[in-house]
Amino acid sequence: VNDQDCDGVTVSSGDCDDSDASIYPFAGDTYGDGVDSDCDGLDSEAASDGSTYFVASPTYATWSDANDTCLVAGYDGLATIENSNEDAFIASLLSPILTDGFWIGYTDVVNEGTWEWITGSPSAYTNWYAGEPDDWQGAEDCGFFSYGAAINQWQDTNCSNNMFVLCEERF
Repeated sequence: VNDQDCDGVTVSSGDCDDSDASIYPFAGDTYGDGVDSDCDGLDSEAASDGSTYFVASPTYATWSDANDTCLVAGYDGLATIENSNEDAFIASLLSPILTDGFWIGYTDVVNEGTWEWITGSPSAYTNWYAGEPDDWQGAEDCGFFSYGAAINQWQDTNCSNNMFVLCEERF
C-alpha cells in the first residue's frame, strides 16, 4: 500500500495523481482550471459543507442521465437539499458557473404532486420559486436549482430537458 504524495489516499483507494498531495477523492475542485482535483472525471466546482460533498458540473443531461453521471462519477446521485444551510452552500458553490439550472434529485414522477428525494431523504425543507411546482402542461416532474429569473430557488420542468448536473455524497 503506497501513498507517494503522503495525502493519506492510495492509488488503490482512488487517488488519481499520487504525485500531488492536493489531488484525491473529495479534495474539492475548481471549474475550468484543467485539473480534476477530486478524481471524479468531471470538470466541476465542488466542495464539502462538512457533512456532504456537492459537485456542480456544467454537463448538459436529462434528469435521468444526470443522475447516472453522478453515479458513474462515484457519488450517491443527484443532490438532495435538506435545509436552508445546504441550499445557501449550494448557491455559493454555483456562483462561479452562474448559468442555467442544475438538476437536483427531487421528483414527483412516481406519485404526481408528491415530491420526494430519489435518495429517500426526508423532504421537509423546500425552496420553491413562487408558483412552483406548477406541473406546466402536466409534464413537469423533475426539480432543478435555478440560476435564471428564480435565482437560488427551485423550479420543476420536464425530465427530458437538458440541465447541468448537481451531485452529492453524504458522509
